[in-house]
Amino acid sequence: MAPVTEPQLQGQGNCPLCGRGNQCAMAGAGGEDASACWCMNTHISAQALEALAQQRQAQPSIATPSCLCLSCAAGQWHLPA
Repeated sequence: MAPVTEPQLQGQGNCPLCGRGNQCAMAGAGGEDASACWCMNTHISAQALEALAQQRQAQPSIATPSCLCLSCAAGQWHLPA
């Protein structure tokens, strides 16, 4: 898989699993460098990765790449109401 670059993530500030803001440093208005993002120092659970893969199969329109929020990355997601 090709490395994620800042332009690919612009405007993708919502988590694809729960719909809440993902606080992605790269997708934010400032377009920070990837090293500034919380996800670079956080473990992404296998359950979250599997849920994301399943959702992408069910909804191919989900942007790739997509940034999870911290709760979903930890495997504690809740479907949007």
